[in-house]
Parts: sequence; C-alpha cells; structure tokens
Amino acid sequence: QDSSKIYKYNLDTKKEEVYVDNLSGYVTYFTVDKDDVLFLQKNGDMSSLTFYEKSSGKYTSVDNLIDDVYKTVLNTKTSEVLILANSKTENKTKLYSFSLKDHTLKSVTYDFPKFINKDNGLSSDENGNIYFSGSDTANNQNESDIYMYKSVDDSVNLISEHQGAYFLVGSE
Repeated sequence: QDSSKIYKYNLDTKKEEVYVDNLSGYVTYFTVDKDDVLFLQKNGDMSSLTFYEKSSGKYTSVDNLIDDVYKTVLNTKTSEVLILANSKTENKTKLYSFSLKDHTLKSVTYDFPKFINKDNGLSSDENGNIYFSGSDTANNQNESDIYMYKSVDDSVNLISEHQGAYFLVGSE
C-alpha cells in the first residue's frame, strides 16, 4: 500500500516517517548528502536517476540512461557524488560525476580504461581523488590496474605499476 516511498527511521524515538514520496517505480540504489537523496528508480524497462532536494521538495530527473548503480562515493571537497554505474546505451560500466551544486551528471570515463571492474570497489582520499580498477580486456578481474580520477584537472590516470587482482576498500 505505501511501498512507493522512501522511509526514515529514528532510532531514538523508534518512529518511522515518509522521507521521499511520489516514487514512480522501485528504488534499486540511493545515497544521501545531508538531507538530500540521489536515487535510481526502475519501472519495467525504464530507469531514472533522480535527485530529491528535501528543503524545497523538488525532484530533478538527472538521467534515464543509467540502469544499474554499483557504488557511490561522496566527494565533499568538490560537492560531487562519484557513481560507478552501468550505461544502458553502451552496456558497460562507467564512472560518472553528479554535481550537488547544479544537479548535472557527466561521464568521467570513456575508453580509458576500456573496462571498469564494477565489483572491485571505489574509494577516495583526503584530496578528493577517486580510485577504481579497470583493464583493457573484458571480464578479467585478476589482471586489472588501479586508476585515479583527479577532479581538479578532470583527468583519469593509471597509477598501478603492474596488473593484479585488486580490490579497493573505502571508508563508506
């Protein structure tokens, strides 16, 4: 009956309240920044990455070409959410950047690396750099490299010196 909503549960008062209303599908992933929520909702074959600004009650449709979100990292230095997600049109995992300032989404990776390992994690450091693993060959997680997205100059850099079976662990 009330399943098309996101709820918030207060551990102190043990009360549940509706936090995000009026969803047009089921939510498969969400991340929170202060009071705002970025979420992926699906309805049949359609998917929509949506940003909800709690203070205004405003919904912003961000993108409908992402069909799965695997991991997100909040970059507080740049007010961005970095998203490891599947591109529906390219049918491959990519790294995206969502701006919390102007609510826009941009692709960070294109063909370098050719393939991003969705299961090997995503991490950040104190300077706002984002780390992920990838390779030039598909589906070979034992032979991947570590890459760094540097937001200050919008670059992707290879940082590992040899390929290996890497898994990134972050604080989130």
